[in-house]
Amino acid sequence: MKYIVTGAAGFIGGHLAERLLKEGEELIIIDDLSGGKQENVDYLATLGKLTFEKRSIADNLDDIFENNKIDGVFHF
Repeated sequence: MKYIVTGAAGFIGGHLAERLLKEGEELIIIDDLSGGKQENVDYLATLGKLTFEKRSIADNLDDIFENNKIDGVFHF
């Protein structure tokens, strides 16, 4: 399945993203890095298939939903 996790470069979102990746799920991470760290995203990238979008959730994200079949969204 494919999920969006917002805030995955932070503490709580990062732990959920880690678990989902270890379970074999595909992720799209949306984070503007205002509270998270690039190192966290880099670590997550070693665990499985993910796409990182350095964007704010206040941005227009229609393109992500139009170009991907998303099964769920976790917002942190």
